[in-house]
Amino acid sequence: MASKLIKSSAKILGGSAIAGIGFSFGRDIYKKAKNPDLRVPIIITIILLSSVVGTYSGGVWLARNYPSAWGSIFKRIGAALVIIPSFMLLLFIGSLFTNTTTTAQSTETQTPHESSDPRILSQQDETHHSQANNPAQTSISFPIGAYYLPSGLLLIGIAAGTSQRKKRTTTWEIEEANEAFMKNNGLIEHEDETIEDEATGQHYRIDHLGNRRITLFPIGKRGKRAYINIDDNGRYSDYTGVTSITS
Repeated sequence: MASKLIKSSAKILGGSAIAGIGFSFGRDIYKKAKNPDLRVPIIITIILLSSVVGTYSGGVWLARNYPSAWGSIFKRIGAALVIIPSFMLLLFIGSLFTNTTTTAQSTETQTPHESSDPRILSQQDETHHSQANNPAQTSISFPIGAYYLPSGLLLIGIAAGTSQRKKRTTTWEIEEANEAFMKNNGLIEHEDETIEDEATGQHYRIDHLGNRRITLFPIGKRGKRAYINIDDNGRYSDYTGVTSITS
């Protein structure tokens, strides 16, 4: 399993900005939710956004590749559990708008008088009476227009997840290569997140994590640093050992 250092260097600050935006957004929502007049609209908005995000994200998780067979199975089961309620809720909301539009259009085009043919009236009465007394015969159906939004979001999510497959595979390969580099150079990461050089017994604290090199502070030595250089592909290329500080 890749160490925390290896996983962190593979991501290099990748998500800190998004996390900050998320916390800020959540804080603003919490403040506005204290206003009783805004609670219901906020709740509806949150439910709607959750359904949109759930349908899209579920598609991404469904299409992504995973490092293990069991992980692939469980992640896809989880994706399905997220997709189904999110998709159905968006489908229901879409049907409300579609039915409203259809009803308005049919009202405008309806003839001003009903048929006076007693046979037609009798058939209509029998149909309504049969549906009222036999609810099992009435099935839930959604108009075609209601499927546009959830289906589109799901397909976009699946496309996004599929496009991530190659990049995710490359990341795992880099993590494996960096893990082998650490092992070959006798570098061990401990639970307290310090790095030990087995050959010298020197312990390091991670001083800086960059996209071209990792700076290690040798504990107990001032004015000294150690560096793990990183190539253009994200792989660790060489370890300098304890050396004087370089710019």
